Amino acid sequence: MVLTRAQMRETALGAARSFLRCHGSSPLTTSTEQAVGALASYAREYPNMNGSRWSLSDKQEKIAQFCRDWQAWQRRMGALVQLPACRVYTRNSLVYLTVHLLPSGVEGFVMIADEQTPVYVVDRSRQYEWSTSKYDAMYLAARRYPVR
Repeated sequence: MVLTRAQMRETALGAARSFLRCHGSSPLTTSTEQAVGALASYAREYPNMNGSRWSLSDKQEKIAQFCRDWQAWQRRMGALVQLPACRVYTRNSLVYLTVHLLPSGVEGFVMIADEQTPVYVVDRSRQYEWSTSKYDAMYLAARRYPVR
């Protein structure tokens, strides 16, 4: 049976998830870099399996597609997605922090002084700008990204 490229990629994703579980890691909390490493380790240990045939050795676009598929799978499964270096407006300052995105996609939280602080996306900022209050997020969207 001949597999299509999409089927081979899905098999590789499953192989990476299985490899991580067998080695005591949760695929939901594993970064894309660790998933790529897990797939490479799987390919070394099981070179004749279908998951190993979809090679990550030479093509950057294959790696990028694998990473996109990995993150999409994590989102479908309800994992928290991290958005690094986002602009977060607080009451008194502007800081750059990692936003942990909740499944709704418009709310998340950041860690400030070892506490989870809720944040809200500024509309039309492509999830780059966030605010600690809903009102400020709406105000910033109106000021910075006016509808034309």
